[in-house]
Amino acid sequence: MQRVSCGILVLILFWIPMTLVAQDDAPQDAEGCKDSAVITRMPGSTIHSCENKEFEQVKVPVAKMPMVM
Repeated sequence: MQRVSCGILVLILFWIPMTLVAQDDAPQDAEGCKDSAVITRMPGSTIHSCENKEFEQVKVPVAKMPMVM
């Protein structure tokens, strides 16, 4: 019984530092990318890629909404 308790203690002592080291390798944002000045980032998210454009235009289709009373 004492031998089993010592074995479990040794496993726990090795397991805890391994989990702490794994947390240090947090994903990094892609090089040259930064957060928007308008929208805040969701916690825990990362930027995988980005494109910096001075100007871009997009057509957005809009349908008429039915009146609700």
